[in-house]
Amino acid sequence: MLPESAGLLPYWLLVVVAFSVLNTVQCYRSAHFARRTFNGPSSKAEVTAFAGRLFGSWSFLSALIRLYAAYHINDEHLYFLALCTYLIVLTHFTGELLVYGIRWLLHFGQHRHPVAPDSMAVETLEVHASTQLESGPAERAALLDTNHRRWLNGSREPYALSLAGGTLYIITDPEDIAAVHKNSRTLVFDGYIRDLMAVMDVEPVTVEKLYHVPNKYEMSPAELKVNPGAKHFINLTHDRNVIVTCNSNLLFGHRLLQTDPDFLENYSTFDDDNWVMLYKMPRFYAKKVREARQKLGVNFEQYLKLPVSERHGAAELITGMEDGMRGLGIKESEIATQLFLVHWSSLLMPVPLLPIRANANGYKLAFWYLAFILQSPSLYDAIFDEVALAFRSADKDHNSSPMNHILNHSPRMEAVFLELLRLTTDPGTSREVLTDTFIGTKKLRAGARLLVPHRQLHLDPRIFGDAAASFDPDRFRRQQQQQATLARSPGFRPFGGGVTLCPGRFLARQEVLMFVATLMWRYEVRVVRTVGVDDGGGRDNNGGFPRPRDSHPPLGIMGPIKGHGVFVEVKEVVRGF
Repeated sequence: MLPESAGLLPYWLLVVVAFSVLNTVQCYRSAHFARRTFNGPSSKAEVTAFAGRLFGSWSFLSALIRLYAAYHINDEHLYFLALCTYLIVLTHFTGELLVYGIRWLLHFGQHRHPVAPDSMAVETLEVHASTQLESGPAERAALLDTNHRRWLNGSREPYALSLAGGTLYIITDPEDIAAVHKNSRTLVFDGYIRDLMAVMDVEPVTVEKLYHVPNKYEMSPAELKVNPGAKHFINLTHDRNVIVTCNSNLLFGHRLLQTDPDFLENYSTFDDDNWVMLYKMPRFYAKKVREARQKLGVNFEQYLKLPVSERHGAAELITGMEDGMRGLGIKESEIATQLFLVHWSSLLMPVPLLPIRANANGYKLAFWYLAFILQSPSLYDAIFDEVALAFRSADKDHNSSPMNHILNHSPRMEAVFLELLRLTTDPGTSREVLTDTFIGTKKLRAGARLLVPHRQLHLDPRIFGDAAASFDPDRFRRQQQQQATLARSPGFRPFGGGVTLCPGRFLARQEVLMFVATLMWRYEVRVVRTVGVDDGGGRDNNGGFPRPRDSHPPLGIMGPIKGHGVFVEVKEVVRGF
């Protein structure tokens, strides 16, 4: 007998009850299914047979409450009890996700699919995964990599994650990664860009306008000067406070920062935790960063409302984009969002997931550079010798700059820079599969996404040796002396590749190396104390070395854990020649 109440809710409750009863039977027969939910079939530690039966008992109890509610949906007491069963479950899973950490479900299975036209067979390794928040991306990458090698007998062939009903291919072999970067026809970046626009609350109609390819013959001279290739706007755009201030003034003049005295503070908040938005975490979890992003949006709108005569110093890229978007009829608030994205990704710093970003990464890389060399007096002295030679040579030749010597004749500085890029970058290359595509012998299905986890690649001992997880200032220098090409290896991808190869990688190198060199030459820097983790990996303490903040997925260079740092005393000096 079916419920007599009107509406679909009673019938939906009956469907849920049926599944709950089936789940109860499964849990009482075996703990296998409960393990698949919470810890994967590879471990029996978390979910015992007793815990499975307890889970089944809860399912049956909730099924009874919902069954009664389905037939008495107008009874406010039963309605409230049924609602509470869902709230309890939501609280349970939210707690496991955000507090206790649901472990990876590593359920591996092989499936064969015929591939036309040669009737070949390819294997896809499926990993049904939830989420693990109790360890950082580095540990998760290592765990996934270990199981991947174990189940594929050490192979680096592509495999797939089944996530929320979708498919995500993981590419780890350097040759396959090179193939991904070369294929811009069927493996595209637009899916990620559209997701980013949605996270930033850009309206779909605006996104379509931004992808509009202008008619070159209808563009004004000013627009042609900024965009001579007539590209759509998405294609065209592709201490921290000091760097952010310099970049802001370079692109927008001085008026942008004058719109709000808290601009830099809001920017820092957004930059530290923007991953919460990009990974689509619940809104309550992203409240602080969303508020910062909204305030920054208001700042850019206020900037746009200023008369053009008061916006002195704005770059032609900014004024040209503004004029072009106004010509497309894009409203001012949306223009403000696009300019904010340009500011966020300004000056072409290395992040393969985003076309360009400097504000978020330059200061982090400079921090790690100084932190590592200051802990080793011998390394600091060796690098200072190169810096001194560069500045003294430039002083003798008034027509030269120390930059040329720093960038081209300082092998130790260069080797440390490359090693820190390897150790502190934790991005990944993302693509959307437009049509069925072969990578090696594997067929990637249309409509899926693929990811290249670069940190997993950069810690591969087969490429970087047994001590791949440790800092070695001479790793890349030894390779240079042996005429090897480790820096050009397919396994070294700090700047991404293909259409998302960072065009500002050279400027990034100049910015960081010249900042470090200038600081070392003009000032005497002495470490007062450090706060971090000791060599044994214990608790935070004074004297320990700062640890990267790998508990959250970054979009480029990992910053230190909050509270970790290197405290220094800086004294200006006059160098003798």
